Amino acid sequence: MDDPKLDHLKQLLEQFLEADMDITAPALVVASDQFKHPSDITRPKLRGPLFHDYRQRQINLRELARKTDKNSKGKLIARLAGAETRVSIAEQNSELLAAAVRGLIRSVGNAQGLKGWQAMFADYVTFRDKLLAIGAIPAADVKPFKPRPEAEP
Repeated sequence: MDDPKLDHLKQLLEQFLEADMDITAPALVVASDQFKHPSDITRPKLRGPLFHDYRQRQINLRELARKTDKNSKGKLIARLAGAETRVSIAEQNSELLAAAVRGLIRSVGNAQGLKGWQAMFADYVTFRDKLLAIGAIPAADVKPFKPRPEAEP
């Protein structure tokens, strides 16, 4: 059940879509030498759905173009600049918070050691992993202790 006019209809529909011409059956009949009546386009089983599909595509494209015009280039640039500013501020705040956490870690470590730190945060391991991920835990080289000389009795 091959329709020889189907390819011709596809070409016409593509041309109308690209030129943003209203896709109507009468307009396609006028533009074509192979169709004599609008029903030659809308009634056959293969041509009708193709015609309606292209009409819907045109509606969707026009709606998208209308929405895009609302978001003009200037507005989009302004929104992008605002987003970049917010990201920059968030990065600065993150760095400040990481530095503050480093200071807190050192002060708790100096005052109470690991026991104090674990008492402050019940889920110490998860919290520590998150702090490591954002770079908030200060790096330090671990040096082994020298054994103490034994006191003679």
